[in-house]
Amino acid sequence: MGGWIPDTGVSEEQYRAIRNDPERYPPEIVAFVGFGCSWGGKWFGGYARGNGGDYSAMTCRTLMRQRDQIYGTRFYHADYRYLPQIDAVWYFDPPYAGTTGYQSTFDSIAFWQYVNGIKSPVFVSEYKAPPQWKIVWEKTTYTKLQQGKLSRGRIERLFAKVS
Repeated sequence: MGGWIPDTGVSEEQYRAIRNDPERYPPEIVAFVGFGCSWGGKWFGGYARGNGGDYSAMTCRTLMRQRDQIYGTRFYHADYRYLPQIDAVWYFDPPYAGTTGYQSTFDSIAFWQYVNGIKSPVFVSEYKAPPQWKIVWEKTTYTKLQQGKLSRGRIERLFAKVS
């Protein structure tokens, strides 16, 4: 299978250049750096560093392992209200309610109303969901807040809409 292969060794200087002027770069590079080279995978949430790891190389290896399974998949980084309405399996990863979120405000109530109206299968990554949603996966995660100190564990969940 051919196609684009992400660059490894993305420096902090490159990260800042792409974050500050994303229109100058192809969208696949902006997406790779914006998520894969950012702390905690949060969209341009700070250059990921530490533990001697090259996060761009780790992200590249992960993508290469998964490429056959995701080939042909369309990914959108967009406001959910403006996505094309197509018959597909939908996965949403909104700002988790009660966390730092993103740069703009996010209306969780409006989001859940919207995804409840989608007729196709829908999956949502969140800590909690309305009662009509079923937990299909969960894992306790820990966030490193300070050097060598972990936060209290939180349970990340994947919810599916129950028809």
